[in-house]
Amino acid sequence: MSLKVLVAEDDVVNRRYISEWLLSEGHECVTTGNMTDALKALNKQHFDAVIADVRLPDGDGRDLQQHLAVRSKLLLMSGDAPGTGNDWMHKPLSTTDLSRALRGLAPSPALADPTPAEDLPDIDDDAAGTALGAGLSVLGGLRTLLRRELLRDQQQLPQLIDKNHPPEALELLHKLKASSALCGLPRLRNASQHLHEQIRSESLSAHALRQWEEAVARALGRIKPG
Repeated sequence: MSLKVLVAEDDVVNRRYISEWLLSEGHECVTTGNMTDALKALNKQHFDAVIADVRLPDGDGRDLQQHLAVRSKLLLMSGDAPGTGNDWMHKPLSTTDLSRALRGLAPSPALADPTPAEDLPDIDDDAAGTALGAGLSVLGGLRTLLRRELLRDQQQLPQLIDKNHPPEALELLHKLKASSALCGLPRLRNASQHLHEQIRSESLSAHALRQWEEAVARALGRIKPG
């Protein structure tokens, strides 16, 4: 199930690592580098979980607890491991640590149903900036790389499905979910996630595949060749 997670971490490498893992697992993610921006994000929207470093440049991540809704969970991380239990994670984090920390959390009702494709933009620079967590200076290069991958995936995925190779198809979509989110392509990410879920549950529909193919074509039409 898709969760909405806020990451408050001042180390850009660790922030990028956590956000990419969350996105690859099908979760929604907003990243911040300090307490001030984390509080602004919490005031704007609900999050199912907040992953926060204890030592932020302008405060203590533990203080975010008083700003969380009842349904939200605060997950703390520290290189010094000052706490114990499932709510504390010791840096450097592993994907096992992250998976264990989020296990059992349920998404809010508002996130239970996916956003209809027609309500999603093809390209969203603001979403890309949030996902990257480091500005848009590298966005053009990332989108050029993604365009090359899409030209290949556009041909490869239908062939994998026709030849009944679900593991390879799932791996392709797994990577595409993360890369399309990082590049600010909400429609493509939504279509890739939906198709991934259908293949994994062995309930693939022709409609889902057509939606994915349309999302790929629209993305290719919006990304300028590098």
